[in-house]
Amino acid sequence: MAEIIVAFEGQKRDLNDFVFDLFEAGLLREGLEKEAPGGATLVLKPMQMKKSALMQAAMEVGISFGSGVAATIFAEWLVEKWRKNGKKHISAKIENRLYQFEEKLIAKALDDAMVKLDLKKPSAKAATAVSETDQSSRDQKGRKTAQS
Repeated sequence: MAEIIVAFEGQKRDLNDFVFDLFEAGLLREGLEKEAPGGATLVLKPMQMKKSALMQAAMEVGISFGSGVAATIFAEWLVEKWRKNGKKHISAKIENRLYQFEEKLIAKALDDAMVKLDLKKPSAKAATAVSETDQSSRDQKGRKTAQS
């Protein structure tokens, strides 16, 4: 399963309210998990606070996607949670870019992040080809040594 880290940033009180609603839990703790629509699983990461007069904070959520992922459905659910929480000044940071709570923007950002994750994984064919190449060069080196 691929995991994408999304950082929600805003004032500490607004952020706490949003994340409590997001996880539908009475207690927030690192590692808390929640199944979400669209084939996603949320995992709460450690909270980070920025020193400022506004008490800015960031909460990271790891989002793991299964095989039948639908980023659009997940993004709609996420934005609906934000709306029900009062449309507070919170932004979502995906792949080091800040996004407003709009379904299309968040869905596209998540889709792009998933593509990047898939590109980073070596395919089984590529791994097999590399191991065959390594074995072939070992055989050739062994033969050269034996012939000398």
